Amino acid sequence: MEALGCAALLGGAAACSGEVAEGVEQGAMVGVLLGLVIPQGETSGAGNQGNVEFVLRAVDAGLMGTPRDTLARLAQALDGEVPGLFATGGFMDQSQARQAAILGEYDRKVFAAPIAFPSPWFTAKALILMAYYTSEAGASGQLDYEIAPGRYDRDVPVTPAFRPLSNDYSANSIKKKIAG
Repeated sequence: MEALGCAALLGGAAACSGEVAEGVEQGAMVGVLLGLVIPQGETSGAGNQGNVEFVLRAVDAGLMGTPRDTLARLAQALDGEVPGLFATGGFMDQSQARQAAILGEYDRKVFAAPIAFPSPWFTAKALILMAYYTSEAGASGQLDYEIAPGRYDRDVPVTPAFRPLSNDYSANSIKKKIAG
């Protein structure tokens, strides 16, 4: 990841091309989004460099049919979600609490109706969940594993003690119908 290398060198006066600088900005945005979607609590949150790299590489490789401009379109959507919302700067210039409120509202709008694929947030959120739940922290700290589940339960009660199965790392069981 050239962009991540450039980010590490920025403190040492490295020169970055426009494309690499955009990658650094996208990496920073992905880090913020990871921390907002799965914040640190009793277990480590999703906002770490390994998960950032996973999402950036997944977008770059087109994992799950992800368009390469997904993060750029998401940044534009978050910055322009409410015209005139920001007195100065955009989403990344806001406080963490304000970012959480903006993202929460945007998430509600995106998931309120059938999604016209590819929605940049729908795609990015799926990659964020995949990054976290395939990482050691997410897979071992948040999920249970049953090599061969014993039975099919149509309505699984979700209580505070409930842990989803790691067999569903791609969140297929919670995906919303996509408008087609």
